[in-house]
Amino acid sequence: MLGCEEEFGSIESGKIADIIAVPENPLDVIEALHDVFFVMKDGQVCRNDRQTPD
Repeated sequence: MLGCEEEFGSIESGKIADIIAVPENPLDVIEALHDVFFVMKDGQVCRNDRQTPD
């Protein structure tokens, strides 16, 4: 509708991404949004609490 399908709208390589990860489905347990452990903004990882050390 906006003509931006090439930039965003799905999670694919090369697209802009704002993503958070929580331990449970926030549609079932809204409090899960208090325990965010992964954040990606504009395709760059900003927070990854579950990253394994090298």
